[in-house]
Parts: sequence; structure tokens; C-alpha cells
Amino acid sequence: MNGLFIVKLSDNFYKEHIHDKEVLNKKDRPYVQGTLLSDNKNLYFVPFRTQLPLKAVNLFPEAFIKLPASSKPNAGLDITKTVLISSPENVEILPKAYIEKEQYRLLLQKESELWGKVKNYVQEYQRTVRQGKELSAKYQYTALRYFHKELNLPNKMPGIKKNTPTRNYHDPNFVPPLKNNKSIDRRI
Repeated sequence: MNGLFIVKLSDNFYKEHIHDKEVLNKKDRPYVQGTLLSDNKNLYFVPFRTQLPLKAVNLFPEAFIKLPASSKPNAGLDITKTVLISSPENVEILPKAYIEKEQYRLLLQKESELWGKVKNYVQEYQRTVRQGKELSAKYQYTALRYFHKELNLPNKMPGIKKNTPTRNYHDPNFVPPLKNNKSIDRRI
């Protein structure tokens, strides 16, 4: 990781990715910007979220960093929605974005944890795609699928493993399967 910056992405970025449904499209959303030591070609931007998907956080804690604040107790960084930029001249990065002071202090404390999680998340994704294997459920809603060119990956998106929870874990009604592989019947 090379520095810690809180930024907002430009309108041009959102126009380029207008149809990419896993890219969070709130134009005022702050992102943490950084580079991974193993990848000096791309800048990685991890979005802040006011409300992390709590069921996903419990299922895949390695894909989130909790940064609660008194006014935002479920806030944090969502690594599954990380975006990449390989040519910054095509995207204007705005240097000012607002996050609460207590979140910023927590972020500074968790900076190495954040970039370790991002590195592991991206490398596992790359390895799995290159091997043509099915992805685990934590990648079902990943924004990395739109950045295969930047990651030097084939365009084809692998499937998601059938033996892992594949319903939308960002959905508040999502219930993971029980350990004995029987789902809870939610019908009334």
C-alpha cells in the first residue's frame, strides 16, 4: 500500500460504468484509494458504506472492514465493491470527501488490515478466474467482474459454487443455509 487517501470518483467514472450494477453509483460516496504492492499498474478504490450488509459481513468477514461511528453504527468499507482505475488521466479523482473523525481514526488503525484484506480478496479472485474454477459466494456480487482487463484476466466470468450460499446476501431477507444443508422455509 502506498499512502492513504479519502477521495470521490468523478462523473466520468460513473458514466463509464453506468450499466455495471455491482459498482456503487452514489456520486458523493467516499472511497479509500491505494495501490497494492503486487500491482503497481492499478489504483484500488474501496467504498465506504453507511450500512454494511450485516449478513454478508457475518458470512464473509474477510471482505469487509467495520468502521462504526456514533451516528453510523453499521458503517464500514465494502471490499466486494472495490473498483480499479488503470489510467487516472481518464478519471478525475476529487481530493476532498467527508467521513466522520472517529471513522478516520479507526481507518488509520486498520489500514494494514484493510490492504491485507484487499490484496487477499483480489489475488484469490484472480487465481480462481485464471484457473477457470467456480468462485465462492463472496464473489457473487463483486465489482471486480468489470475490471478483468485491468487485472489481466479472461473476459469470461466463472460460475459460483453451488454448495455455497448464492442468494443475494445484500438482501436483508437473506438467510444462509443451516449447517445440515437445509434452508429455513420462510413461507407463511
